[in-house]
Formats: sequence, structure tokens, C-alpha cells
Amino acid sequence: MNEHEKPKNSEEIKKEEKEPEVHHYKKKDFKLLITIIAIILVFVLIIIFAPGIAKLFHIGETNYAKYIYNGFTFQQVDGLWYTEIQPTGSNKLFQVPLHFGPKTLEDIPVTGTLDQRFYSNETYLTMDAVEELPKANALAIAELSLNLAQLFGITPVVACSGKLNATGCDEVPTINCQNTNQSVIYFEERDTTQVLFEGNCVRIQGKDMEMVRATDRFLLHWFGIMKPK
Repeated sequence: MNEHEKPKNSEEIKKEEKEPEVHHYKKKDFKLLITIIAIILVFVLIIIFAPGIAKLFHIGETNYAKYIYNGFTFQQVDGLWYTEIQPTGSNKLFQVPLHFGPKTLEDIPVTGTLDQRFYSNETYLTMDAVEELPKANALAIAELSLNLAQLFGITPVVACSGKLNATGCDEVPTINCQNTNQSVIYFEERDTTQVLFEGNCVRIQGKDMEMVRATDRFLLHWFGIMKPK
């Protein structure tokens, strides 16, 4: 003990022993929140729904909703819609899980043309920061991330738009449609459900489960199954 330091009395010593340091995490780590939710959802989809799905396309199963849309077979299994896609240059078929089939997405407008920059090795997934990400938004992000990685080998990079200046985005890049030339998919909370292609930016707009519907509409456009409307 330093000779100038005042000795502690017995009450102070007992208080230090009984009261461990408490950390207050009022400001959530946005990156950690997104990552945890996305990983959980992706692994739930892979582990629970993937086994045996491929067989259903070939055994004439009649206990599930099933239809053909623009040459692709869609089958509903336990609340998810599946189709098989063979990416360009690949000899492998992938089972693609979606929450909505194409027939229920035809009312969602898609405007513009998908830029070639979206076929690069990584794409930013950006959104306006909030303290707690809505579950539907997390679901949309996870579904998009899974399919981009599985079919195109594209690494999704979580980012914040910087629009709301939230402190929870300290550890992720600030990316929006104006401050980069790289491909950006921007999840925007809007009352109107639509998909907008604007150069290096794709704006997926909707609210609650409409955000998931817009995401599935975007994916089916990218896969070449649905055309712009």
C-alpha cells in the first residue's frame, strides 16, 4: 500500500468482497445481435428442413402443396416452400428454402435491372440501426444470406446505413447506397412493399412479414424464376 493511501476500514473491505463489478449493457452490439439471429435461423433451416427434401421432388408425394411455376417445381413442406435450382456453371442441384411461393409474390413490383456488381464475392446487407431488430427483418436477412452463400458463393457483410446514428453500430461498417461503389442490399422499413434496383443498390422495402415477402420476391427474380413487374 502506498504510504499516502488512506487505509480502508472493515466495512469498505466487506463491501468490495460482496459486490462484484456490474457491467450495464444498455447499448446493444448490433453486429452481434444480427449475427446470432442469422446463424440460429440458418442452422435451424439447414438441420430441420433440409433432410429428405430432395426426395419429395421425385416420388410424387401428394400430401404437400405443390405446383410448377415457369418450369420450376415448388413444394410446401412444414410451412416453407422449396424449389430446386442449378446455378450457372454448376452441375449440382440446390434445394432453396423460402417462406413464400411465387404465386403469392406476383403483386410485389420489381423496378430496374440487377447490376453485375451483385455477382462479386461479397455484398453488403445494410439497414437503419435499431436497438432491437424486428424478428421479420432478421428472418429476411437470414433467408437472403443463406441463399446467396449457398447458390452464388457470395459472402454477406452486415452493415448499418448510418441514417439513425445509433451507437449499436460501432463495430460494423457504415454503408449505404451513396458512400460505396460495391453492391449493397438495403433493407428499408416502408409501408409500400417493393424491390428497387438502383445501380449498385437494391432496396428491399416492406414492414414486418412484408419485408420477408419482398426478400423472397427479390431472390426469385435473381434466380430467374420471376420476371420484373
